[in-house]
Amino acid sequence: MELEIIFKIITTILGILGVGKIFYEITNSSKARLRDEYRFSKDFLNDIAQDKKLHPFSIEKGYQAIAGTSEISKKEVSYLLSLENPCRCVSDYVFARDYLEHIETDEKSQIIFANNYKNKFYRIFLISFNIAKYFICAFLALSPFLFPNFFGSSLYHSTTYFIITLPFFGYFAFTSVQSFSKLIRSEKLVKNQNKHTKLIISK
Repeated sequence: MELEIIFKIITTILGILGVGKIFYEITNSSKARLRDEYRFSKDFLNDIAQDKKLHPFSIEKGYQAIAGTSEISKKEVSYLLSLENPCRCVSDYVFARDYLEHIETDEKSQIIFANNYKNKFYRIFLISFNIAKYFICAFLALSPFLFPNFFGSSLYHSTTYFIITLPFFGYFAFTSVQSFSKLIRSEKLVKNQNKHTKLIISK
């Protein structure tokens, strides 16, 4: 019986790790969408480069369309496009926007951490907390099948409790992975700004 419990725990941990990896990579796009984004970005950035007389509204909307959201400005997108691996930079910035902010001075533009997340040790704490929270919540979500005797001897009782624990604790497990992913991607974006290329000028 003890070996059976140990086996269940090991397989559950492996399953939790696998699901976490899926959540982490959930932002993958389809090929058709990527082709559409390529055509639009090519046409729009060519218009900007050729100094076509576009209305400021069209320019603003064009940059927002590249980012896939209206929550960020033309200046933010323009700066992100000037970095190495611009697609990844735009994606990371949009995804982790709550943790970041864009500042612009006469000398340079820069992406920095938002005020609440500037402390490195606090960010490390949040990452560790979300990892622990994910494993605990995922474990609790699957607990009716891990320890069926605790929830009742029959499959009916285990299934009934599983219907309750899976969506409740599963939701918190998902939000933990999401917060963890945002923190990791915001760290990468802030650190990789030293790889700067020629800035794309927005008209």
